Amino acid sequence: MPPPEPVNSPANPATAPVYRVGDLTVDVGRASVVRDGRDVALTRLSFDLLLALIDAAPRVVSHDELMSRVWPGLVVGPETVSQRVKLLRDSLDDDSKAPRYIVGVRGRGYRLMPEVTRLDPAAHAGTAVPPAPAPPRAWRPHALLLAAAVLAAAVGIAIVYSRMHTPEPGIDAADSTPLPARSVAVLVFENQGKAEATEYLAEGIPENVLHQLGRFPGLTVIARGSSFAFRNGDEDLRVIGRKLNVRYLLEGSVQTAGEQLRVTSRLVDAETGASIWSMQFARPLHDIFAVEDEIAAEVARAMKISIDEGTAALAARGRDADRNFDAYLSFLRGRALHASQRLADLPAAIESLSAAVRQDPQFAAAYVLLARARVELADREPSVNANTDLAAAIDNALKLLDTAIELEPANGEAYVERGWLKAFYDIAAADADFRRGLELAPNSARGYEGLAAVLFQSVARRREALAMVEKARQLDPLQPRLDVLKATYLGYGPGDAAQATAILQQVLERDPLYVPALVRLAEFRWSLQGRYAETIQLAEQAVKLDPGNAQAWHHIGVGYLDAEDPVSAESAFRGIGERSGAGPLSLNAYRGNWREAGEAAYALLAARTPRPIEERPTAVALRMHARATGDFGRAIRALEAWTAVEWEDGEPRLGDPLGQGIATAALADLLRLTGQPERANALAQALLDDIDIQTKRYGRGEVWLDEARSFALMLLGRPDDALAALQRMTRAGVGLHNWKYQMLEEPLFEPLRGRPKFQALVSAARSNADREKEKIARMRADGLIPDRR
Repeated sequence: MPPPEPVNSPANPATAPVYRVGDLTVDVGRASVVRDGRDVALTRLSFDLLLALIDAAPRVVSHDELMSRVWPGLVVGPETVSQRVKLLRDSLDDDSKAPRYIVGVRGRGYRLMPEVTRLDPAAHAGTAVPPAPAPPRAWRPHALLLAAAVLAAAVGIAIVYSRMHTPEPGIDAADSTPLPARSVAVLVFENQGKAEATEYLAEGIPENVLHQLGRFPGLTVIARGSSFAFRNGDEDLRVIGRKLNVRYLLEGSVQTAGEQLRVTSRLVDAETGASIWSMQFARPLHDIFAVEDEIAAEVARAMKISIDEGTAALAARGRDADRNFDAYLSFLRGRALHASQRLADLPAAIESLSAAVRQDPQFAAAYVLLARARVELADREPSVNANTDLAAAIDNALKLLDTAIELEPANGEAYVERGWLKAFYDIAAADADFRRGLELAPNSARGYEGLAAVLFQSVARRREALAMVEKARQLDPLQPRLDVLKATYLGYGPGDAAQATAILQQVLERDPLYVPALVRLAEFRWSLQGRYAETIQLAEQAVKLDPGNAQAWHHIGVGYLDAEDPVSAESAFRGIGERSGAGPLSLNAYRGNWREAGEAAYALLAARTPRPIEERPTAVALRMHARATGDFGRAIRALEAWTAVEWEDGEPRLGDPLGQGIATAALADLLRLTGQPERANALAQALLDDIDIQTKRYGRGEVWLDEARSFALMLLGRPDDALAALQRMTRAGVGLHNWKYQMLEEPLFEPLRGRPKFQALVSAARSNADREKEKIARMRADGLIPDRR
């Protein structure tokens, strides 16, 4: 059977439709997608899926409709659609937890977020799009729930930090904090040969030593991504030790001549720069396994780590000394090709890894990397049968990982890899695999990161999630993604704005072009500290280099609203169009257009669950829309569905506690207004009890819950306590964002408005807004931000 035709396949490419979808240009006739002057590679099915969403925009497209349009005449299920959407998102660098392009609507289907504009094909054909500098896109084989991370998109900040390009300061050992004694980093060995095999061995030997050392209990071993970053060999080893926070560094060199192997290795004390131990090996190539094992064992001995029989057996990877050298060399070649992060290298990597498995069917590590590489290739490579290919690759990968575990039950990397795959469909199973993998490979930064993401989904386990991400950061200290992840957890967990923003600033000092840190810092400046001018400046830098960054545009808009500049806010919200509904919602709420604001809130809820910073305006808009229209039933139904509140014998059972409680308080208020005071009071009390559990038992930040607390207290007739909660919010900085409605219009606070203490809060918010307006004016005058008026 021939493959199905695309959704749109006009005969004449010159007259075929051309669309603008956010920052994408989609040419139907040429079957091309361009962003920033660069082609975005899509498989045929992914392109057809994108066209189906474009044709339907802005409405939601059901699974059934997508199945019939993208796979006509074929029998597929919802899982096929979901997997294809994932492939399309990955190709577009989209994140399901912080989407730029495609939004999933639970139980309904999918829709496009950006506004879709049809362009003139003739004009488009004659217009060249100037390319913008951008790094090559790395593979995202398993773009898991790192929801938790919720890291915004790609490049950009023009703020220059003075320390970025200054020489590394000298290290005075006398003034330095002692480095942790039981810690080591293995650096890339120097390649002193000309043969191709020598190049692979220069990375392969230290990486295998790294993995062996990583299995010694109580020893901290830095991840490859950070330790292999020092390749040029011209940096002081004491400086490297400080950057990686390790006491010992292992360096070396590799040379081959015919069938002979020469390896030198040296263990250095990073505090003093002194050599602790060194060895030279001149062996036949086939003795490389014994060399690796001996290096690992000698390093452990030099660091005074006990090696009993069990530990030594674990470090030896269950491998016989006469392992097939050809298989090992094939594995090293495949691993080097895989590490290049180039799609063009993947087929060759798979070929080499497959050869390793054929040459040595007992080679567990080769099965693990082969599983990963095959999924990555199916994930990214254009193919007529891409969906079938990917499903087969995932099934095959799980079988390969099961085989690896059967061959080597102590292979922690295999469990970690399987955890990332299982997290797509079974969180509990992923949790179990991550934990087993970390038990066996206690230095797997990737394992700790994945486990942290799983744990953060539960308020009760967020302290544990923070501990896991901190462990990942210790093991991979040069990975900025982990720093932003910790800052995110600190901000949305205990609400530690000072520490979260300090971490983000440090990331930007190291890399001013790291937009995930930039966008998160802008968000926290606004929502946790009321610093609108800085919010706008940071977000403006992000959208300058990443025009499709919806979160950054949102931050600009709300920053201007709090600075009482709705004209500039409206201009900013046009940067993302009305695709999310958040812009029209915020603008109409600011202007008191509650009918329009409410409809925007309903549209937002229909499209997706509001993000944490959207909960308040969404819930307020629903309440005020109900007051303006008298349609309380619609609002109550929407809030009940959103909050998942259930009733049993007149008593409420709260739903998902991951929100801020504001939507639950809004529901209680509407129940009161519709003549259900008993239910309203019961729900308000249940909310207060839940807030106490979250803050006192689990350490969730009061800053995220005090507004809901103040609403519940007012509903229960406790205005003094409500005022105290509002004062605490304002002192923390949280009460300074979205301040105008809360201080001047919120109906529940009407009994408080005549009190001097409440008036003091209003004055504090006004004064802050005035200061921020002055800062914005100076930034405009200095050319630091564009004038959007």
